[in-house]
Amino acid sequence: MTGTLPEQEQQTRPKDSRTLIEVLCVAVPKVLAGLLQLQMGLLLTRHLGPENAGLLFVTATAVLLADAILGAAVDLTVLRLSSDPRPGQQIQSAELQKGALVLKVVAVLLVSVALFPFSASMSSWLFRSPQHGELLLIGAGSLASLLTLRSVQTHFQVARRFWLYGAADLLHSAVKWGGAAWLMFLGNATPSGVLTFYFAAPAITTVIFLGGFGKCLITARTSWRALKLLMKEMRWYLASGVVGSTTSRMDLLLISSSAGPVQAGIFAAAVNLTLPLQLLGQYMGVVFAPRIMPLWRDGRLKKIYTTFQLALAGAAVLIALAMAGVLGWLVPYALGPNFQRAVPTSLWLLPSAACALINFPWTISVVLFARPSIPAVFDLCAIPVLVILYYIAIARDGAVGAAVVTSAYAIVKTCVFQYLGAKSVAKNTIAATQILSQ
Repeated sequence: MTGTLPEQEQQTRPKDSRTLIEVLCVAVPKVLAGLLQLQMGLLLTRHLGPENAGLLFVTATAVLLADAILGAAVDLTVLRLSSDPRPGQQIQSAELQKGALVLKVVAVLLVSVALFPFSASMSSWLFRSPQHGELLLIGAGSLASLLTLRSVQTHFQVARRFWLYGAADLLHSAVKWGGAAWLMFLGNATPSGVLTFYFAAPAITTVIFLGGFGKCLITARTSWRALKLLMKEMRWYLASGVVGSTTSRMDLLLISSSAGPVQAGIFAAAVNLTLPLQLLGQYMGVVFAPRIMPLWRDGRLKKIYTTFQLALAGAAVLIALAMAGVLGWLVPYALGPNFQRAVPTSLWLLPSAACALINFPWTISVVLFARPSIPAVFDLCAIPVLVILYYIAIARDGAVGAAVVTSAYAIVKTCVFQYLGAKSVAKNTIAATQILSQ
């Protein structure tokens, strides 16, 4: 027994060192990209003004919403099947990844063609004006480009080539925000101009990294078997993505449709100010998600999950309190006097951002893997209540009212998901295996 512990420590330390390196390979580029996103978001908000900033960020939010619904569901299914194949599964990981890429592109093309005749009507509902249909068309192209890039990054994630994942993030952010900065320097920054780089940046990054480092994804055969397996396995992930992303993104869209682009611009500015907390959670989730299944099979997930979540919750509260202390003077300095109204909105959004930091690294993936139907049902039941609450709150207090509803729901959802996550990882390895094989 005395010789066992040193041997275990020697085996664990290389794994821990590798984990740290992988986290840094993702975290460092993403932190740099996140800082650039935060800075450029604030500069664009100030440069464009409330109305044009609202048009830009509402369209960008619609793109991210569609990516979260379709892209996240497909990519999570690929991660699930690649890291823990189903019994008797004979389809190779590269074949699944190729099928996922084809599925995304075909879905976007079909939806875009179907909605093209209604672009003016959609613009009237979303922006309260039929004159911004071109923003939705550029957004559709941006979505197709972004979904393709996500598939390339998922390929690197499965292969645990995290340095390539991080490098792709850096190039994507550099092209997108560099192009936006160039437009501001020329004095020609418009919502449509900036959105053009939302399309160009992922397209350029995909061509470079797919051609240089992901050729096996190109050469892998496209099979109907892979598409059938993906569509079968992703049904609950897709359902969760639809309702979960709707509840998380509907605030800005409802503000724009009911209160106009100016209030949407104020809300978007507040979101940009609280974005670091959410981004930090997402960055950690990139590395931790592929590890959930192996740790669960080995019976080691419970201890790691419990310790990590307790520490993360404490850190999230402390960071949110620190941010609350500086937002009052940061908003006028960073955005100018036109966005002074964003101060109370950002303060009310801080609890929501802290909840995102707590949930993203482990909990969301754990709950989806173990109980895939529950998140979808939970959010689906919440949507009609949230819509009513948002319309009442927005009519009364505008962006501030929407922020209150957003944070209140985030707190309730976090409590439920933390309970479900803790209950799921508490099961022993055999029980977990039975659940995850259903």
